[in-house]
Amino acid sequence: MEERNLAEHLSQMSTLWSVLGRAHGEDRDEILSAQEQLLERYGNAIRRYLRAALGNPEAVDEVFQEFAHIFVRGGFRGADPTRCRFRD
Repeated sequence: MEERNLAEHLSQMSTLWSVLGRAHGEDRDEILSAQEQLLERYGNAIRRYLRAALGNPEAVDEVFQEFAHIFVRGGFRGADPTRCRFRD
């Protein structure tokens, strides 16, 4: 399998902890930039995972929107690299 394809699988993606930290920081422009970077990086892999898990394209959209909403509202602020992987 090509290296590019491996990077597209959620289980093979490393967590960008510094970007995740900036996504929950104080500077609004930095927050928006980091959130955009993370959603762009993980979005397709999350959608593929949801398609496999749910098998319903409409449900995938609903669940992904819920995830994105929780994320941009700061729901992952407490993620800790010493406790787990972000994707867990």
